[in-house]
Amino acid sequence: MSGRIDHQTEVLGRARDHISKPPSSYLRQIYMDTVSPSLQALHFAYEFVGEHRLLFGTDHPWVDMQRFVGLIEEMDIPEAARARIFGENAAKLFDIV
Repeated sequence: MSGRIDHQTEVLGRARDHISKPPSSYLRQIYMDTVSPSLQALHFAYEFVGEHRLLFGTDHPWVDMQRFVGLIEEMDIPEAARARIFGENAAKLFDIV
């Protein structure tokens, strides 16, 4: 969707009144969670916002929490990034460190 939104603003000039950058650059500033039982989606989120803006989350009790833990552990990412996702990012975001 970010490509479509960028196209609407950058190429077609729509909704540019109050922004100075492509919308996708603003989207990369948000925090995302890992509430997706799809390894492919998790990799996309990791690539899109980076390891510092990805927070561990679950859809418990509807989906077993261990499923989400296992997917994060299955990702081919550095251990330091995994630690950030599992808690360091949230601690920093909510100023509880």
